[in-house]
Amino acid sequence: SYLAASDELDGGWAVSMCKDPVAAEGHAAKNDFAVFGNKGGVDNTKGFAVFYDNPDATKMPATAISIPTYANPTITQMVMYVNNTNAVVNSILYGDQKFGLGDYFLLTISGYNGTTKIGDIEVYLADYRGDVPVLIRDWTEVRLDAIASADIVKFSLKSTKEGTPRYFCVDNYICQVEISY
Repeated sequence: SYLAASDELDGGWAVSMCKDPVAAEGHAAKNDFAVFGNKGGVDNTKGFAVFYDNPDATKMPATAISIPTYANPTITQMVMYVNNTNAVVNSILYGDQKFGLGDYFLLTISGYNGTTKIGDIEVYLADYRGDVPVLIRDWTEVRLDAIASADIVKFSLKSTKEGTPRYFCVDNYICQVEISY
């Protein structure tokens, strides 16, 4: 959602069709919602979602994915695909606080049944803790088996570098919901 007075995203979800494959010193991303790469969404689709995790929690709207449970459905969270935005990739590679040995950018996907947490899935969108740095620059499958029965899914981002833009892209989120009568 947007703060009307300042015309900036205060946090949460946005839909985008922007892509930007350039990673270079001094490159300014087309916008905060441009996925890194030439493809757009998974399988070259045009649209995808972008999540912004505002570090100021007082500005964050409700952002969880919630499945209504009034009909006692059987829920199976299955899979989603994630990618970094162009702004994140360029910040990590060339920003004022570019990543070095020991740095990481972590996405945590938390599953809940009502208010009870049933599990977390950790996805390192960038991981410079080992000998070979890893930086996601293409759509990457994330299996949701550890939170398969969740009726609420929440997302959070954490970085060792304070200046890392707190965005990630999502596409092809698949959840099966079966309702018996």
